[in-house]
Amino acid sequence: MTSIIDALKLRIGFEPVDQNDEEEQLRLLGRVPNSKVPALLQLVVILHQNAGRGWDLDISKSYFPRGNLPVYAWRFIFEGTEDGWKDKVAAAIMQPVHVETGEIRIHGKRDLNPQNNRGKGATATKA
Repeated sequence: MTSIIDALKLRIGFEPVDQNDEEEQLRLLGRVPNSKVPALLQLVVILHQNAGRGWDLDISKSYFPRGNLPVYAWRFIFEGTEDGWKDKVAAAIMQPVHVETGEIRIHGKRDLNPQNNRGKGATATKA
């Protein structure tokens, strides 16, 4: 079975900086490439949908100073009491993403960008 850390590496490019692995809790601190943050946000939804099935989680950013600049790392805390809870978490991380998109018309009071006589929306105004 894939470990939680390996699953996070495969799914979102997670680079662990610090970890504390105990029987009922796994705490991870690490980096996620900026290009993978959208995938991380999808993963947060998946994990919260699967939490409560023998395990729970907390995902947050941890800020700390590096020189004169504040930097952050992603913190993952997984907790479970049932046998095999870490395998369940790793399986949840590797679940495929199902994305649905839709379009919703937003109604406004008036057209804020009406077409001019040339069929264009924006028009320069004279001061």
